[in-house]
Amino acid sequence: GEFKGRKLQYSNVINSKSVELYYRVDYINYSLIEEFNYIKNDGQKICLQAMFTDDAGKHGEVIKLH
Repeated sequence: GEFKGRKLQYSNVINSKSVELYYRVDYINYSLIEEFNYIKNDGQKICLQAMFTDDAGKHGEVIKLH
């Protein structure tokens, strides 16, 4: 579907090396949560891991708009 917008829902600082950001992303026919986990290991550059999850916590699921 066509992208409508993205809004930061919340962030969570795990420790000095890990931060999580959660966004609600809306498209024309559906919406989902994007979870970004930024990690810094042993002085290396920050690594990004992205996962998609619905409100029930099932990774990869899409939330249908009603």
